[in-house]
Amino acid sequence: MPRSRLEERVPARAALVVIVALAAVVRLLAARGDLWLDEIFTVALAEIASSPLAILTELPHENNHVLNTFFVYLLRPLDWDWLYRLPACIAGVAAVAVGAWVAWLGDGRGEGAPDDPARVRSILAALLLGGSYLSIHYGTEARGYAFALCFGFVALGVALRDGVTAWSRRAPLYWLALLLAVLGQALAVHWFAALVAWSTLHVARARRGWSTTVMTLAWWHGVPALACAAFYLGFLRVMKGVGGPQEGALAPLERAIALATGLPVSGADLTYVAGALGILAAGIWWLVRRGSDLWVLYAVGIAGSPAALWLLKPTDLYFERYFVVSAALWLLLAARLLASLATRGRAAIACATILVAFVIGNAVRLEQLLRDQRGHYRAALRYIADRTAGDAITVASDQDFRNGILVAYFAPRLGIAKRIRYVARGELSLTGTDWYIVHRLTDGDVPPAIVSDAWRNRYRLAAHFAATRPSGFHWYVYQRLGAAGG
Repeated sequence: MPRSRLEERVPARAALVVIVALAAVVRLLAARGDLWLDEIFTVALAEIASSPLAILTELPHENNHVLNTFFVYLLRPLDWDWLYRLPACIAGVAAVAVGAWVAWLGDGRGEGAPDDPARVRSILAALLLGGSYLSIHYGTEARGYAFALCFGFVALGVALRDGVTAWSRRAPLYWLALLLAVLGQALAVHWFAALVAWSTLHVARARRGWSTTVMTLAWWHGVPALACAAFYLGFLRVMKGVGGPQEGALAPLERAIALATGLPVSGADLTYVAGALGILAAGIWWLVRRGSDLWVLYAVGIAGSPAALWLLKPTDLYFERYFVVSAALWLLLAARLLASLATRGRAAIACATILVAFVIGNAVRLEQLLRDQRGHYRAALRYIADRTAGDAITVASDQDFRNGILVAYFAPRLGIAKRIRYVARGELSLTGTDWYIVHRLTDGDVPPAIVSDAWRNRYRLAAHFAATRPSGFHWYVYQRLGAAGG
């Protein structure tokens, strides 16, 4: 089979090693800095777990991403918070490598046609998965999204490599990968739904007879289905949440597309959704023309399963991170389309232009993450301590739950003799507190220079400590001005 010019010029293995190594460096750098609220919540859950098994059986909470909490449980207590993120970083890097392998497998055979070269699509998949800000951001937090991506790709790769054959010895590895993906983050159910849809079509098209088809699908999917059902009944059905901004699914979806592709978040609107769906439709059409039954996997994993979940359990509480599985599959499909462009003469220029824009757009956002991280709470409290006389310091804020947890976690970790005490709104005295913190989710909503507490004590803005969306909070630190009612 003739090789494309790009394949001849680029040593595939060397290129993949370089891309995965760069993805690892980027993720290690992005893992630095303070933990943010949800990660601290995970640490708190791990601290109250009586045993590793109790993480699964006794702590049904939305911040308990079971597999990640298990690693936090094993690692605690740590003086360097970024080490809590190390397991997720490893899983995030592995997701890039395994995703490239899945791209190389293509329809399951590995070899590529002249318009669908395996080596090129593998390199492009590694580049897109490794460079996407959405996967970098959520792949470097002490939470479960990186595990869901890594083990989801493993499950997909095992199924593709095997072809979903009857009584396959590879099936137990598929079961384990799917189970670990769901324990990493429950949204990995989108992997399962996509794989069930694809394998059903794939096995049915093989025309092995109804009994063989049913037994094959039961062999591959029976154990994961039972495990997911048990996980739902014993954990997800009784899971507790902490809430958040209720803005529906559309706005977070638009921002997730921007974060995944490098497009400006400030311009996120319905055109982003239309463009993403257009590329999905183009990919499905291209796969159908080639006779590939993988079109159903992408259709269900990217759009069908998330839409069905929303219809079954409608809610206005959505975040960008809820779309990480769909985004990973979308990037994998996009890599395949770009690989086809790369073999078409002048179309290769368009492919190169798209890749350059992708890298630049994501690099700009990555630079902000490396600079502002997920907040500078420790630095803010040290700033407060350095500018307050005496050993007892009082702090209040505009939101007791979020800021109170952050102050309670970082204040004892400053390594200073001074004691910083957070004062909840209901405990405020007439004289107010020494300092007041106003938090914001984005840097576009800047609070005024002077704010007041419930007793009309006035505070002047002293410093701003930035954070990077979509995790973490901007902290605006205010110092008290005068007496009560002043």
